[in-house]
Amino acid sequence: PLVAPDPRKYATTAQQVQVVLPAPVVSPLALPFTSGFPVAFPGGFLPEASSAVCTNAGTFETRPQFTVTGPVTSPAVVNATLGYQISFTGLSMGANDVLTIDTDNRQSFLNGSFYPADPQSSWFVFVPGDNVIYLSGVTSSGVALTADWSSAWV
Repeated sequence: PLVAPDPRKYATTAQQVQVVLPAPVVSPLALPFTSGFPVAFPGGFLPEASSAVCTNAGTFETRPQFTVTGPVTSPAVVNATLGYQISFTGLSMGANDVLTIDTDNRQSFLNGSFYPADPQSSWFVFVPGDNVIYLSGVTSSGVALTADWSSAWV
């Protein structure tokens, strides 16, 4: 098969950003009653959202690499700028597990072995300008998302 070369020109210096999702904190809110209230409150935890701005200084899209480390269940890497996510529903990672996501080849690996993303995942790119990313999932302690990319021009 024919393979065309990548038409993009990349920045000589790669960029990297890390987002750490802290452990949820127990809610200090205590309701004075236990029943009869028509609204159900979720769990007893208040998640603290963490996000990062990844800037593609180029004029064309670039495809980042992501690394998720730490204990997390059902992780999803979200590009809030585009509204897309790469999710892994049901995946339960331990403290020493590493999930790498290659958006250029649209493949992901858990501890070096192929692990497919959910079929409904949207493999996104970083558009020129600012891209806000974050990691979602259920964790009892800090989990880290690292993004690596190079700005691209055509």
